[in-house]
Amino acid sequence: MNERQFASALHRGLGSAIVFLQQADDASRYKEIVLSRCLRPVDYDAQSEGTRARYLWQAICLCRDKEYFEGPIIAKLMSCRQHWLTSQLAEMLVLFARGGSETSAAGLRAKYAQFAGRRRLANGFNGDGDRWEAVAMELLDVDGFASFKRYITDVGQYLRRHPEDLGGPSYDWYLSVAKGRFGGRATRFLDPSSTSTRRSQEELDSVIALAKDVERWEGMRRAHRSTQNKQAVTLSDVEAKARELAARDLRHYGSIYATKRAFMAGASDADKLQLANMVIAENDETTQGWLLQAFAREPFPLGPSRLLGYLESDNETLRGAAINVLQVCRDGAVHAAAIRLLQTRGIESGGLTLLEVNYRRSDDQVIVDAVKRSRTMPHGAVMSLRNIYVHHHSARALPALLRAYNDGDCAYCRWGIVQAMVYCRVLPEKIINECQFDSYDDTRKLARRLIARRGHPTLVA
Repeated sequence: MNERQFASALHRGLGSAIVFLQQADDASRYKEIVLSRCLRPVDYDAQSEGTRARYLWQAICLCRDKEYFEGPIIAKLMSCRQHWLTSQLAEMLVLFARGGSETSAAGLRAKYAQFAGRRRLANGFNGDGDRWEAVAMELLDVDGFASFKRYITDVGQYLRRHPEDLGGPSYDWYLSVAKGRFGGRATRFLDPSSTSTRRSQEELDSVIALAKDVERWEGMRRAHRSTQNKQAVTLSDVEAKARELAARDLRHYGSIYATKRAFMAGASDADKLQLANMVIAENDETTQGWLLQAFAREPFPLGPSRLLGYLESDNETLRGAAINVLQVCRDGAVHAAAIRLLQTRGIESGGLTLLEVNYRRSDDQVIVDAVKRSRTMPHGAVMSLRNIYVHHHSARALPALLRAYNDGDCAYCRWGIVQAMVYCRVLPEKIINECQFDSYDDTRKLARRLIARRGHPTLVA
């Protein structure tokens, strides 16, 4: 592994990067690369993967020069305005603090004070408030219950100054974690009517402000759910939403998901048929795509054959909608279209997605060839490979699965690829050893289970 390959593996969170440092004659030669990954977001989706703090901590320790990293990490945290990077940097400082560094503990407290001292949070609780919560969460590991009381008091005081700022959704995870950690002690502190816990008047005022904010947030959620349940979405509403999204040039399927779900919940077969005919009759391809998205993962009333031509469209919205509808359709013509897409347009075409329910053993070579031809491993293609080979086991899939493992960016999907290699009985022992140090927790757990039962038939040299 050369420096470029090491940097790429470290960026993706692969255990091979940690193994490389373990085996290096002088791991400190690579500390500049490690630091660069510490100071920027390297996760594909931190909400599903978690941060890379503990993974990068392995690399920091192997470089045997912690002071080289500590100062820049503190400095970056103090200026950071990205939520998940703030969380990653704060978590790394906790690891320094656990090793006895008062400098890192002080850095965390300074970042906390930066938020607590602001008269107004930038973008309210959805901006600075989220980052404030992330730092406060990590301080629980450093200062314990005292930091919990301080955060509740400071948030409550802020809400008293700015009652118009709704904070509930931004600190609910913190409250859940704190209750799980401190149990009844935290619950009693948060109960305005509790007489079994000692609180200053400032703390009690803050607890009351927090309780009012939580109740206001819960009331808004109840009202929203009630409104959603009462409001029927008509065919005209779906058409209007589709035209609005087309005019705004939006791309993500989620933009129409709520409208689609509400319409399908109350639509009759006649309504669905009318919408299907509207899709076919629409002349604007982008609007047509948004209308078709209403049938994503739903049977199309006019049958799959009417949609096959859209798979060749140059309009991304229409082509994506056709894939979203046809991906649950087990059909010989859909299978043939998937193979054609892989052979002519490669793995970026959505052909793998269509094979998730249409896979045949004879498809392996077509899949492997398409994967080998591709210059990149798109996230959707990795997900589809995982879904295909977790359910359909074939040793011939190994070249495609290895490419997805090494070149995919999403650590969560990499865990699925490793599972697929297990099910296909082709998981190399080299990868099992690497996976002990992977950035994704479930991948590490899987590797440890497999290593604990050496000689299992899934292991190959």
